[in-house]
Amino acid sequence: MAKILLIDDDEEVGMALKHLLTGLGFNVFWTQDAIGASIQSQSIKPDVLILDFSLPGANGAVVYRRLRQNDSTRNTPILLISGHPKKEIDGAFRDEGISTPERTLFLTKPLDPATLKQVVLDLMKYNETPGPK
Repeated sequence: MAKILLIDDDEEVGMALKHLLTGLGFNVFWTQDAIGASIQSQSIKPDVLILDFSLPGANGAVVYRRLRQNDSTRNTPILLISGHPKKEIDGAFRDEGISTPERTLFLTKPLDPATLKQVVLDLMKYNETPGPK
Protein backbone atom coordinates (compact mmCIF):
# COMPACT_ATOMS: atom_id res chain seq x y z
CA MET A 1 0.00 0.00 0.00
CA ALA A 2 1.32 3.44 -0.95
CA LYS A 3 2.58 5.56 1.95
CA ILE A 4 1.81 9.26 2.16
CA LEU A 5 3.33 11.67 4.66
CA LEU A 6 0.96 14.57 5.22
CA ILE A 7 2.54 17.71 6.68
CA ASP A 8 -0.12 20.21 7.81
CA ASP A 9 -0.33 22.13 11.08
CA ASP A 10 -4.10 22.66 10.92
CA GLU A 11 -5.64 19.86 12.99
CA GLU A 12 -9.02 20.04 11.28
CA VAL A 13 -7.51 19.94 7.79
CA GLY A 14 -4.98 17.26 8.76
CA MET A 15 -7.61 14.97 10.25
CA ALA A 16 -9.94 15.47 7.26
CA LEU A 17 -7.19 14.78 4.71
CA LYS A 18 -5.92 11.76 6.61
CA HIS A 19 -9.46 10.35 6.77
CA LEU A 20 -10.09 11.08 3.09
CA LEU A 21 -6.80 9.61 1.85
CA THR A 22 -7.09 6.56 4.10
CA GLY A 23 -10.60 6.00 2.72
CA LEU A 24 -9.12 6.12 -0.79
CA GLY A 25 -6.79 3.26 0.13
CA PHE A 26 -3.57 5.06 1.05
CA ASN A 27 -1.51 4.47 4.19
CA VAL A 28 -1.32 8.00 5.65
CA PHE A 29 1.07 9.35 8.27
CA TRP A 30 0.47 12.88 9.53
CA THR A 31 2.74 15.40 11.21
CA GLN A 32 2.12 19.05 12.04
CA ASP A 33 5.54 20.67 11.71
CA ALA A 34 8.88 20.74 9.91
CA ILE A 35 10.72 18.75 12.59
CA GLY A 36 8.13 15.98 12.46
CA ALA A 37 8.37 16.01 8.67
CA SER A 38 12.11 15.46 8.81
CA ILE A 39 11.92 12.66 11.37
CA GLN A 40 8.94 10.83 9.88
CA SER A 41 10.12 11.12 6.28
CA GLN A 42 13.33 9.31 7.19
CA SER A 43 11.61 6.58 9.21
CA ILE A 44 8.62 5.75 6.97
CA LYS A 45 10.12 6.59 3.57
CA PRO A 46 6.87 7.86 2.02
CA ASP A 47 5.96 7.38 -1.63
CA VAL A 48 4.43 10.88 -1.74
CA LEU A 49 4.70 13.91 0.53
CA ILE A 50 1.78 16.32 0.90
CA LEU A 51 3.15 19.60 2.23
CA ASP A 52 1.07 22.52 3.44
CA PHE A 53 2.77 25.77 2.56
CA SER A 54 2.01 27.54 5.85
CA LEU A 55 3.70 25.83 8.79
CA PRO A 56 4.77 27.23 12.16
CA GLY A 57 8.38 28.31 12.20
CA ALA A 58 9.05 27.81 8.48
CA ASN A 59 7.20 28.35 5.25
CA GLY A 60 6.70 25.53 2.77
CA ALA A 61 9.58 26.66 0.57
CA VAL A 62 12.04 26.28 3.47
CA VAL A 63 10.63 22.86 4.38
CA TYR A 64 10.65 21.87 0.71
CA ARG A 65 14.33 22.81 0.38
CA ARG A 66 15.20 20.76 3.50
CA LEU A 67 13.29 17.76 2.15
CA ARG A 68 15.11 18.03 -1.19
CA GLN A 69 18.49 18.24 0.58
CA ASN A 70 17.78 15.03 2.51
CA ASP A 71 18.93 11.83 0.80
CA SER A 72 15.81 9.92 1.86
CA THR A 73 13.36 12.45 0.33
CA ARG A 74 15.42 14.05 -2.44
CA ASN A 75 13.39 12.33 -5.18
CA THR A 76 10.09 11.83 -3.36
CA PRO A 77 7.20 13.45 -5.26
CA ILE A 78 5.64 16.36 -3.36
CA LEU A 79 2.16 17.85 -3.50
CA LEU A 80 2.17 21.42 -2.19
CA ILE A 81 -1.19 22.53 -0.81
CA SER A 82 -2.17 26.01 0.30
CA GLY A 83 -4.96 28.49 0.67
CA HIS A 84 -2.53 31.11 -0.69
CA PRO A 85 -2.47 31.89 -4.42
CA LYS A 86 0.13 30.05 -6.50
CA LYS A 87 1.78 33.35 -7.46
CA GLU A 88 2.59 33.95 -3.77
CA ILE A 89 3.98 30.42 -3.41
CA ASP A 90 6.14 30.87 -6.53
CA GLY A 91 7.53 34.09 -5.04
CA ALA A 92 8.45 32.35 -1.78
CA PHE A 93 10.24 29.64 -3.76
CA ARG A 94 12.19 32.25 -5.71
CA ASP A 95 13.11 33.95 -2.42
CA GLU A 96 14.56 30.62 -1.24
CA GLY A 97 16.53 30.19 -4.47
CA ILE A 98 14.31 27.38 -5.76
CA SER A 99 13.54 27.95 -9.43
CA THR A 100 11.27 25.18 -10.71
CA PRO A 101 10.43 22.52 -8.16
CA GLU A 102 10.87 19.07 -9.69
CA ARG A 103 8.51 16.17 -9.01
CA THR A 104 6.14 18.70 -7.46
CA LEU A 105 2.53 19.66 -8.07
CA PHE A 106 0.38 22.33 -6.43
CA LEU A 107 -3.27 22.40 -5.35
CA THR A 108 -5.18 25.25 -3.75
CA LYS A 109 -7.34 24.61 -0.67
CA PRO A 110 -10.10 23.68 -0.31
CA LEU A 111 -9.22 20.41 -2.02
CA ASP A 112 -11.59 18.45 -4.22
CA PRO A 113 -11.36 14.73 -3.23
CA ALA A 114 -11.39 13.41 -6.82
CA THR A 115 -8.71 15.90 -7.91
CA LEU A 116 -6.60 15.12 -4.84
CA LYS A 117 -6.71 11.39 -5.55
CA GLN A 118 -5.79 11.89 -9.21
CA VAL A 119 -2.90 14.23 -8.39
CA VAL A 120 -1.50 11.78 -5.81
CA LEU A 121 -1.74 8.95 -8.36
CA ASP A 122 -0.02 11.16 -10.94
CA LEU A 123 2.80 11.91 -8.50
CA MET A 124 3.26 8.21 -7.77
CA LYS A 125 4.08 7.64 -11.43
CA TYR A 126 7.39 9.39 -10.76
CA ASN A 127 8.53 6.46 -8.67
CA GLU A 128 6.20 3.83 -10.13
CA THR A 129 4.54 3.19 -6.79
CA PRO A 130 1.32 1.20 -7.06
CA GLY A 131 -1.76 3.09 -5.91
CA PRO A 132 -4.41 1.86 -3.54
CA LYS A 133 -5.89 -1.57 -4.19
